Amino acid sequence: MGNAFNIMFLVWTGLFSTGLFGLASLLTDMDISALPGKLETGFPRKGLAVYAVILGLLLLVQYLAQIIPAYAASSPPAALEIYTTLELAALEIGVMAPLHLVGGVLLWKRKAEGYIIVIPLAFAASMTFIALSIAQALLYFSFHKGGVFDLIQLMILAVVASGFSFVVFNRVKG
Repeated sequence: MGNAFNIMFLVWTGLFSTGLFGLASLLTDMDISALPGKLETGFPRKGLAVYAVILGLLLLVQYLAQIIPAYAASSPPAALEIYTTLELAALEIGVMAPLHLVGGVLLWKRKAEGYIIVIPLAFAASMTFIALSIAQALLYFSFHKGGVFDLIQLMILAVVASGFSFVVFNRVKG
């Protein structure tokens, strides 16, 4: 989303498509209704459900904190810079935040769909926050851009997301 067009465009598009349809194919072959029973012992259901809801709320707050003041000022958000739309904000507000919120609530209620939604989100969050932490560290230490609070915040989210991913992975494979 929002990357400059380059020689890798079709590769990135193909990888995204392959992952999306691979996930859909995997889900059609699973006995989703049996999942809660298989994962109940030792699975961090409540903690993961709370984490998913908090992350969904953080996503909403992060983007709405930019958008609502822009509406009030009748001017585009500063994050828009040279672009014409906030592609990532639209994806986060329209897809990711609702998935986290609904998935977290369903997981709390021990619904099979909650497991199916939140487990992949936990892995995705882990990879995303690790990548963002590295990027922020490079910006901060190499170019003296950004703040140490931003870096620490991303690193904490990376550790929490990775911790959940590690526990989930160990429980799911067993």
